[in-house]
Amino acid sequence: MSRGTATLACLSLLCVAWDSAAGQGGSTSERSALAIRYEDGRSTDIHMNGTPLAPRLKGKAKIETDRGNAAIEIEFGDLPRAIKVAPGYATYVLWAITPDGRTENLGELPWRGDPRMKASLTVQRFALIVTAEPYSAVARPSPRIVSENTLKDGEDVATTGGVSYLGDDGKFYGGSGPETDSKTPVPVAAARLSVQIARRAGADTFAKNELDQAVSTLSRMESAYQDKPKDESRWGSFARETQRLAHAARTSAGQRRAAGAGQGPGGFGKGKEPYDNSNRSSALARTRIGYVRAGSRGSGCRDQGSTREESGCATPVHVD
Repeated sequence: MSRGTATLACLSLLCVAWDSAAGQGGSTSERSALAIRYEDGRSTDIHMNGTPLAPRLKGKAKIETDRGNAAIEIEFGDLPRAIKVAPGYATYVLWAITPDGRTENLGELPWRGDPRMKASLTVQRFALIVTAEPYSAVARPSPRIVSENTLKDGEDVATTGGVSYLGDDGKFYGGSGPETDSKTPVPVAAARLSVQIARRAGADTFAKNELDQAVSTLSRMESAYQDKPKDESRWGSFARETQRLAHAARTSAGQRRAAGAGQGPGGFGKGKEPYDNSNRSSALARTRIGYVRAGSRGSGCRDQGSTREESGCATPVHVD
């Protein structure tokens, strides 16, 4: 192997390792899904059938395309609680996977009432899957896939084909405990799990300030929930904010762990403090890696408009 080839190979491996750690503080696994190209200016109905993990699950979706954009309406019949499908998981998330392998979190399926939702995309070819997740703010699909798109018999579409993508390997997920009690409201269980997962990802060491914010908000949620357990207006906003903060802590922990591993003898070695906000050299190092190209995007990217979407949604790294 030539020196140039070896260098490229090493750089590729480093990019994969960085993306895995920085994406949401965990490792990834490659998967594939059926992508459908929808004809412009028409409406197409598809099935959202259950996988072996949820074989009785039945769903459907209507896709309407117009000038390169897709409007999605999806609904399911009897959707079981996620914990009954996968212990340690609290909710369901709808994902779109584009031909270049990007995974887009289209949102959380409602945990009460009819399990239906609407979403939109700025592409005409994509795959749709639903996964069980510990909380809704995740950046990559878990391995717990409960539903995938399939064509109805006789339905005419432009083209179909497989697309590959990277999903979370779920190593921080799963397990049972009071956080996943089937009687606990989904937002409360998800908030508890998000903090638990951030800790598993190393946030106690690498993102303590961010984790402390999540824990503080979780404590406020728990107080409100204990006071009025049936009044979601009292604790719902705290539950959602806990998930957001905990996921930020998880992501920061992954980024800082990866940055420290790449610093060589002067990095986070034996006997050294892994991360210190007062350490100027660490702050400068984080400034140099101020932006990373995210391999997957959640709802935050969609809110930024087409320019950011076309660029692949560079995700800013917070520098204290």
